[in-house]
Amino acid sequence: MRSHAVAAVSPASDPELYIECALDLYRHYQQSALRGRPLIINTPGWVLGTGLDLLTELTSKLGPTDVIYMSEDGPNETVEALKATAKGNFGTLPSQQSEFTTRTAIHLRAMQAMAYFHTVQRPGSGDLSWTSEPLAAMPPLQVRYSGEKQGILGILSYELQPSAELLAETINGSILAIVEIEDAKAFRDLFHGIQEPQSSGDDNNDGAMDIDEDDEGKRLDLAAAVGTQIARTPEDIPFIPNPDSRSLDPRYSRSLGLVLLRGIDVANRSLQVLTPVPLSLIEESRRNGRHLVLVHGRFDTPGWAYTEDAYAQSFTEGANDEGTVEIADGDTDSDDSADEPEKLEERTDFATPWVEVLRGSEKRPVGSRVWRVRRDLGKAGPGGGD
Repeated sequence: MRSHAVAAVSPASDPELYIECALDLYRHYQQSALRGRPLIINTPGWVLGTGLDLLTELTSKLGPTDVIYMSEDGPNETVEALKATAKGNFGTLPSQQSEFTTRTAIHLRAMQAMAYFHTVQRPGSGDLSWTSEPLAAMPPLQVRYSGEKQGILGILSYELQPSAELLAETINGSILAIVEIEDAKAFRDLFHGIQEPQSSGDDNNDGAMDIDEDDEGKRLDLAAAVGTQIARTPEDIPFIPNPDSRSLDPRYSRSLGLVLLRGIDVANRSLQVLTPVPLSLIEESRRNGRHLVLVHGRFDTPGWAYTEDAYAQSFTEGANDEGTVEIADGDTDSDDSADEPEKLEERTDFATPWVEVLRGSEKRPVGSRVWRVRRDLGKAGPGGGD
């Protein structure tokens, strides 16, 4: 129904923005037809330090009827803080150990990103399904970034601010968030003349651009309103200068989803993007006079997207005659999931950007191989054995 992008894998990058986004989502729930129905708020597992501060602030501002902590083992600092904030409506449940404990957080995020970008919507029905086709084989959307039919207002970077000369190289091959601008106020301190509304008084913005909430012109032509304030890279890509690392106001913007920028066509002034976001949703936004901003931040580098085509071909060439793959449970010392397929080293026909084939330990740092845990240590008794 509504979502926001903090453009990072952790709320630690901008705790204030995280709180703002959560409060706007809750406000949207209260104003929707779903108000009064059960609402479950799933919070991050970061429960110490700044993470605990975020939890207690959200709890105090949202006022949930019940706070359930998914652990019975503490830590005491977290439990006591949540008990005090929940005002008696606090309970615990035993944590459930996952079968895939060897997966790290970055592995799980990569798997989630793969699932997201390999999702396709069936025409007509709107049902979602999975496609095993590598992203490299999918035709991208061509988004013009310059000219009369410019598809985006510009690129906005959170935190890291690359120079105009390096912006194209920085965002090429990365994941970006598509953010729809619902009102010029979304830019608050990003543009001169558009400031964050005052929280008290009469909505007087002290000389800031006045936008009447009831006026049909609420959805301003932002390109005209801020035309002189949008900069350009040497490739003519529009970007929004953000030297103070400001973010868009979630009250006047929303995220439509994520895109993978697979290439920049400088000659045709267009971005080649892959996204599971339905084209109809983007077209509807454009018809409503909204502008789109691509937000660049601290998303994980999608290395899996660069190599999945090569791995898919290598595994296909090495598959057995039946064309099936047998998957069996086993211990970590027999797990070869991190091993490279044998055929991969023999291939020399790579034309994929950002990919280099390494033979054996070539260019690999010492200790880069996966460490295996032996679970039979000591079974032979004192004195060892093999």
